[in-house]
Amino acid sequence: MKLDADGMPENAMFYLDIRNGKAYFRGDIYAEDGYFRGEVHATDGEFTGTVHATSGEFTGIVHATGGDFTGTVKATDFLAKDGTSMMTNGKFNSRYLDLGNIQIDGDTGDITMTGDINMGSASNITMGGDITLGGNITLGGTISWSTANSPTLVLYAQSALTKPTRTYASYPASSASGWHKTMGTADKFASYTYDGGSTWTDAVKLVGDDGQDGENGKNGRDGSDADVTFANIKAALQKAASTESTFITADEMGAPNIYGGNIYGANIYAGDGSGSFAHMDGDSLRLYCGGVFQPKVKIDIGYQGLQPRIDLGAGDGWSNQIFSFIKNQTQGIIQYSGSVGSYSMLVFNEDGSIMPIGPTHMRGIWDFSNATVKGVYATFA
Repeated sequence: MKLDADGMPENAMFYLDIRNGKAYFRGDIYAEDGYFRGEVHATDGEFTGTVHATSGEFTGIVHATGGDFTGTVKATDFLAKDGTSMMTNGKFNSRYLDLGNIQIDGDTGDITMTGDINMGSASNITMGGDITLGGNITLGGTISWSTANSPTLVLYAQSALTKPTRTYASYPASSASGWHKTMGTADKFASYTYDGGSTWTDAVKLVGDDGQDGENGKNGRDGSDADVTFANIKAALQKAASTESTFITADEMGAPNIYGGNIYGANIYAGDGSGSFAHMDGDSLRLYCGGVFQPKVKIDIGYQGLQPRIDLGAGDGWSNQIFSFIKNQTQGIIQYSGSVGSYSMLVFNEDGSIMPIGPTHMRGIWDFSNATVKGVYATFA
């Protein structure tokens, strides 16, 4: 027996191999039902019933009203009822996928769903395009945005500037005169965007003006004791620089204003202290100018305060001119001491009399018409 290229005997329409039970058919096979334990190889086939097979390979077209395949079905194309191919570039076209309430358009990439999406805690969705929603989104978790990509962004300014017009990324981190990203201590206004920087709000005041001081609060708890040592006190009191106006050192103290109930000391200087100063001791106050030998003004309370006097001096020594006001227990005295040792005075007594002491030279007109003159001795030259 001579076999042809198909493995069939030449000029035979069918062939049954009794050695292995295989049947070979040259033409079509028509059957209402069929059961195949092994593989089915055919160029064409038409079944009006049910085909059961563990595997099958068809190089032509298979027509069947039903089929139950427990193995693998291989085909170069799948046709719809109207004969249109269901394959595109070796893959099923999305138009022929029926996923219930999920519609997938392979051409546009759109996915339409009318139901819910339930994802596990470890599931992720990565999309490179846009998402357009016509309904609502209900989240049980959180949405995290990066600073630059958040739809809600804010810029700051120190004054009420006109609202921003550029993207968020184009503004600097800080600025004393314009909008910026980072809030500083001097910033009082802000502008917000809720669409990623396409539009901005007018300037909104963040920091209000200082109000009136409120009532003092209750005293706080006592603090811990300070470490009082000579070194700490000295370091706290010493001036840090010669330009500071308030300071205390071991030898000096300075301040623009000094207040106190009692100030103790001998000399108070004006200016640089070279010649003008005030000197105080237990009984007197003296004002010096141009030297320390002779005070220009002296106020002296006298012995136990019983003989106060005021001296107005001129010159550099006690022998120079001094004009004095003196009050003792019984008299008031006006005295002038000359530079050559001469002096004169008027003594005001308690009885109302005035007694001149020293040479008295009378000039001008003396009117005694309303006076009673006693004990006058006149010498006429």
